[in-house]
Amino acid sequence: LEYNQDSGELNLALNDLLDGHPYSLKLRIQPAGNAFEMTGEFSFTLNLLCSRCAFEFNKNHCEKIHELLIIEEKRPRSSQTQKNTSWGHENGPFCNYLSSEEFGVGEWAHEIIGLSIPSQVTARPDCDDQCDHYKEALQKGWIKNPEESTYKPFEALKNLM
Repeated sequence: LEYNQDSGELNLALNDLLDGHPYSLKLRIQPAGNAFEMTGEFSFTLNLLCSRCAFEFNKNHCEKIHELLIIEEKRPRSSQTQKNTSWGHENGPFCNYLSSEEFGVGEWAHEIIGLSIPSQVTARPDCDDQCDHYKEALQKGWIKNPEESTYKPFEALKNLM
């Protein structure tokens, strides 16, 4: 199976995260006993914002896919089965339990992208106080210098003692 921005099958599902940037998803799904093994590669471009200087930039990302899709009957709500797990070690397959034979590629791809977005990313490894974008962001008021901040979130705790 192959999907990309030109084929368009997943564009609607991925547009809120990729904003029209290119992507390429290549999957191979084959039976593996009472499960299905899914392997492949997912490449996409993310539009990110530097957490230090507020500079907007694009970053290419490539995710190797190795998952087991296990179809199991619905269990009672009190069931203890874990829905997602990685077997054995970091390089082993990720295990997905499905309640039916339908596999939503768009929803799954959306989750893969969402999980790959870093929480604190910098546009460059050396983004610091000397970064031109940082200086511009300070000058335009997009961000505030931490030393000049008057916000002290723990000040209220001082009065509790």
